[in-house]
Amino acid sequence: MSTPEEPARAATTLELPRALVEALLAHARRHFPREACGLLGGRQGRAERFFPTTNQEASPTAYSIPPGEILQVLEKLERERLELVGIFHSHPRGRAYPSAVDIRQAYYPEAVYLIASLAGTEPELRGYRIRGGRVEPVALRVSGEPLRARPSGGRGGLKQLSDGNS
Repeated sequence: MSTPEEPARAATTLELPRALVEALLAHARRHFPREACGLLGGRQGRAERFFPTTNQEASPTAYSIPPGEILQVLEKLERERLELVGIFHSHPRGRAYPSAVDIRQAYYPEAVYLIASLAGTEPELRGYRIRGGRVEPVALRVSGEPLRARPSGGRGGLKQLSDGNS
């Protein structure tokens, strides 16, 4: 239990229902070759809702969510008694690691930054916490199981869902 002098330490693992992971990847594919983005709501280290948002940059190398959309999502989270647990975006041709711009613009240090890379033959999803310019991997778990490779069968498969530690 945390005290006012000692805030609760952010979770080092984020749990994601498989359907939510599939929604993130579908959103990224839909917007390819531009970056896609969105916000995740949940509680206690578990994402429960994905809110796809507009990338007002409409760029293959940058994203920004319109402030009005952020406010709308935050109001929904409050009504549903959820917290902002994640911020998602894709790297259509880059690796699943925060860019220098991502690091500079990480304004929510308690949120997990989820990045989906579409650069390979199959997508890769990783999570990070970004605080004060430092990037720390966050383990991702799908449906209560560690993320791991699964048979792809071509389109829609996952080359590697990383736990952020590799």
